Parts: sequence; structure tokens; C-alpha cells
Amino acid sequence: MIQLNKTQLVLSFICLAGLRIVIGLHFFDQGHQKIQGGGFDASGFLKAAKGPFAEQFHAMVPDYDGKVRLCYDPLKEGNNKIDPSRTLKIWETYKDYVVDQLVKEEKRLVDLRQRMRIKLEKLDSKSDEYVVFNDQYRSAEETILAIRDTRKTGAANRIFTAYSDTLQDFLTVNEEEINYYFMGESRLEGFERDYEIADVDGTLSEFDEDNVRTRKMKKVADNVNLLRQQVETISSDRKKVLAGWLAEIDGFWAGFRSELLSIVELSDAKRTELTLQTPSDSTMMTFMNKAIPCFDMTIGVLLIAGLFTRFAAMGAGLFLVSVLMTQAAILGEGSTPLGILYLIETCAAFVLAATCAGRFAGLDYFIHAIARKIFPSKNEDSIG
Repeated sequence: MIQLNKTQLVLSFICLAGLRIVIGLHFFDQGHQKIQGGGFDASGFLKAAKGPFAEQFHAMVPDYDGKVRLCYDPLKEGNNKIDPSRTLKIWETYKDYVVDQLVKEEKRLVDLRQRMRIKLEKLDSKSDEYVVFNDQYRSAEETILAIRDTRKTGAANRIFTAYSDTLQDFLTVNEEEINYYFMGESRLEGFERDYEIADVDGTLSEFDEDNVRTRKMKKVADNVNLLRQQVETISSDRKKVLAGWLAEIDGFWAGFRSELLSIVELSDAKRTELTLQTPSDSTMMTFMNKAIPCFDMTIGVLLIAGLFTRFAAMGAGLFLVSVLMTQAAILGEGSTPLGILYLIETCAAFVLAATCAGRFAGLDYFIHAIARKIFPSKNEDSIG
């Protein structure tokens, strides 16, 4: 058993406490930045995932490849596989839903107006209460007239037609490029599947008719710099092109919803109720976007305070492991400086989880002391 003198023990405790606080500050800062910046979206991180688990991470992102938003149907016959009918059906259904909700809102406001009219007749026209109710009455009246005018003029249908034409014009202009983009996936996949057959010594293996010789397959894209650069260049160019198209398409979806809901003045609650879910939206991603910043800050606070340190450090370590799983390589030629930093912090987090780091300049010291008084015959090493 290793024996440490008092000075070595003190230095060890200080280093553990410092390590705990530094990792806690990092987690807290990351969570705080995500919340302060607003609009945190984990889909970008998941889309960029590489390595053996890349497909699993990509599957978590709705419409990862953009085929749904770009109306690309790989099962459609012929060379032109673009079919906007699905998107147009969603838009038409949403338009009808909004109109139906406006009709219900009109009925509600008509009843409200009637009750306000009765109330106003009983109030003194010079009282403050009369002024308040009169303003609400006029607001309801204006909204009712706006809804009726919308139904009469067919404003919702005009907006639907305008955006339908805009979408179809965009797809027509970019038809050739979009078809080539998705049909050209085989080009990139061809590079990524390109292997060289080599034996353990690195010399080419010869195969007999029964194909019983041992074979070792090596990805050329991982071993030949020139080919790997080609793969990276093609992937980068494709991502830029796709991002540009999807930005325009997302703008169409957002604009269509915004204009429909701007036909009449609606409350924020009503506008939220009439949300149009796009192909890139999902309940899981919405939850992740809200949960991850809170998780980061919670882990950070617990580590800084030295409270429930083992659990917090284990949570931090497992979270960092999930981050490492998105990297193409943790060590070696394919690794990145950021990936190595993640690896170092992961190991440090598990060190904290394996030790009683929360008892040094942390609140776990007091929890452990209380636990020992309550359960004097039991080992409380699992706390902190």
C-alpha cells in the first residue's frame, strides 16, 4: 500500500479539488453560453458526427439529408425525382386548419363582444372600468371584422398559392442540381468504400478459387492522404450546397406560417397553438435543445460546490463519452485537438467519480459527516 506523508496528502487534496472546480467551471460556462446565446440547436453537432456511431447520431436528426424538405423522392420513376406534392399537401392542410381556428376564434369573440356590450350598458361611461371594457370591446370588434374580411377575400388561399408557386419555381430552377446532388451520393460513398486488400505484413494477398486466404481490408480513405482530402473536399462542398438550399426552403416554411398568422392580430398564446411543424422539427430535438444547457449548468454547479460529486462527475464523464463517440478518431492521424481535449476531460471526470473529491473544499464533507452520525455502522464511501 502506498504511504503518503502529510504534505503529499494535502497537495493531492488540493489538486483533486482544483480539478473538480475547473471541470465544473467548464461545464457551467458551456451551459451558460448556450442559454445566454439562445437558440441552441444540437442538430448541428449531431449532423457533424463521424466515426462508427455516426449513422446512429444522424438518425436522431429529423430530415438529416434534407430530402423531405427538398421534395426528393428516391422511389419516383424517371430521372427527375422531385415531387413537391407532399409539402403542398402539408401546407394546404395547415392553411385549412388556420382558417378553421379563425372561424372558432370569431365565434368566441362574438360571444365575448356580446357579454362586453351588456357590461358596458351597466357602467358609467366616464368610469375607468368603462374605458377598459370599451377598449377590449373595440379590439374584439376589429378582430372579428378582420377575420370576416379574410374569409371574404380569400387571403389564406392567396398566401397558399403564392408560396406554392414560389416553392415550385425554386425546385424547377434547381431541379437538375438537386437531382444530381442526391444521385451523386454514390460518388462519395464510392470513395468511402474504397478498400485495398492487404495482409498483415502490408503486401497484397493472393486469393485462391475457394477464397479461403485471410484478408485484411483497409480503407483507402483512412490511409491515403490524397484520397482522404478528396473525400473531405467533396463532403464539405456538398454540405455548403445543401445548407444553402435548405436555408431557402426553411425560409419558405417560416414565411408561409408567419404570413398566415399575420392575416389577423392574434395573441401570442394563439400563435403558439397554431405552430406549423416542419420536417426538421421533432419533440426529441426540442427536448434535447432545452435539456443539454440545463444539464451542463447543473453538473457545473454540483462540481464547483462539491455536492454529490461522484454522481455529477459520472454524469459529466458519460456525457463526454457520448461526445467522443461522434469523433472520427480519438487518437492517431484522424484525431482532432478538440477530440483529444474531450478525452482528457473525460478521464479527469472519471478520476473525480472514483475518488472522494467532493469532500475536499466541498459540501460532500458535511453530507458525509452527517451520514456517519446517522449510520455509524455503515460505510459511507459512496457519498461524495
